[in-house]
Order: sequence, then C-alpha cells, then structure tokens
Amino acid sequence: MEGQIGKFIKDQLSVWPLAAENYRDLKKAEVKKLEVGGLEVKVQHNPCRRISSEAALDKKSFVLKTALQSSTTSNSRAGKGRCTASP
Repeated sequence: MEGQIGKFIKDQLSVWPLAAENYRDLKKAEVKKLEVGGLEVKVQHNPCRRISSEAALDKKSFVLKTALQSSTTSNSRAGKGRCTASP
C-alpha cells in the first residue's frame, strides 16, 4: 500500500478489528479464469463472504443482534461465524 490511500487504509485497519480481520480473509479468496463467449472472465470464490451474505435479515434477528452488539465491548467476530477457510 502506498501513498495517502494506503495510509488511510492502514490507519482504518489498525482501529477497526473486524475490518482488519475481513481484509486478512481476502487472502482466502480464490480466482479462476474462464472463457465465456470468447471473452476472458475472472470468477471469484470467497468462502469468508458466505458468513455475512447468509446472515438472517428478519426483524427479530436484527433486533437481537443489535442488542447483543451493544452489550459487548468487542467488535470482533468471536467464535461462531468466524471464517476458518485456509488461504
């Protein structure tokens, strides 16, 4: 990372544990090149993305999650929901 943008990202990752964890998890993403209709297409599989994309979005789950987050002192995904895929 270079320049002002790199410094900004580094600063943000140093104060947001969840952002830093998610950024590290990007190393676990896999990219495959395919040819579709004569064009090269890159397909990405990010096993850690599944955690947030499968999150319950109903009102009851959202209210419960919000209450739990406000009662904890850490913003980290401890235990359940943590991505364990290998890079």
